[in-house]
Amino acid sequence: MKNILFIGTPHMDIYKDVIAEMQRQGYSVDFIPEKKQLDDPDNVRGYRGINRILKVHPKAFRKKNKQYWKELISAEEYSKVYDILFVLDGQSVSPCVFEILRERNPKIYAVNYLFDTVKCVYHFERNFDKFDKVLTFDIGESKQYGVGHLPIFWVEADSDVNLQYKAFGLGRIDMRRYKMFKFFNNIASQFSLPSYIKLQADRYPFFKLKYLLRKLFGCVILTPEAYYSNLCSQISLSPSEFRKKIMESEVVIDTAPDNQDGLTARFMWALGAKRKIITTNEHVLKYPFYSPQQILVVDADDIEKNRHDVISFMESPLQIPADKLVEIDKYRIDNWLGELLS
Repeated sequence: MKNILFIGTPHMDIYKDVIAEMQRQGYSVDFIPEKKQLDDPDNVRGYRGINRILKVHPKAFRKKNKQYWKELISAEEYSKVYDILFVLDGQSVSPCVFEILRERNPKIYAVNYLFDTVKCVYHFERNFDKFDKVLTFDIGESKQYGVGHLPIFWVEADSDVNLQYKAFGLGRIDMRRYKMFKFFNNIASQFSLPSYIKLQADRYPFFKLKYLLRKLFGCVILTPEAYYSNLCSQISLSPSEFRKKIMESEVVIDTAPDNQDGLTARFMWALGAKRKIITTNEHVLKYPFYSPQQILVVDADDIEKNRHDVISFMESPLQIPADKLVEIDKYRIDNWLGELLS
């Protein structure tokens, strides 16, 4: 039995699916959640603006971070000889981790998979040369850094679920997504279609504070009208609840961030569940599994012009070509993990 040290982001509980599949394939797995730190100068989101002044000096941070990882990896729980180091994202992972593990086993196989971008989240590229294999979900950064490209996995879901909704959409609220979800909600109301379309928002005191600050600096990204709409909610779904909603829906609405071309977990979960998908990510046209029968690309900035196509797509029966199903299966978690660890 091979030993895997798995360091990864706890975001969306994705790591739980990966651990379960590793164990199913016969690996012994130890997991360490990545440690996000705002005083890390490689943290794109945290180490900027006033934080750049208030946080500790980069050299001081790296010294502190190295000591943290050295003590952690040297603890009895992680003192074994590992055959594989698998890092999912890997914020604030000190280079000393690689040195310590390779002292124990010079032949350890180190793999890095990114489900976040260098541009917007973290300077993961600083450790690329420490790995035997690096893959990212983002096509653009795959080309930019000369690393492999691989969309996020999907997992087999419970097929014994009754359809409840014609359309399902859930995401953090912003004005672009608000306008798009309002469009879909109007279509659902017009044709009396059962739907679950919600926007997640901060509770009122936090929204008010952010709104006033952004208005002060001329960068309002959310209006009170959007916040007080019937689409807005403080609802939160666990990954398993989210997948269940996908299985209960005929059509899944996917909105891609402006700053990435990689496919969201929402998109891949819907793809694997054999659901129809309406997405704003035009880059999906480049993927070998793309078929117009299953996927409709719309313009988030002018969604109204897509009204006829959207209605027609939602009403049409789903028939995925056999060759596309073969492509989709390549990203089922067992195949996905095999690609990473081979």
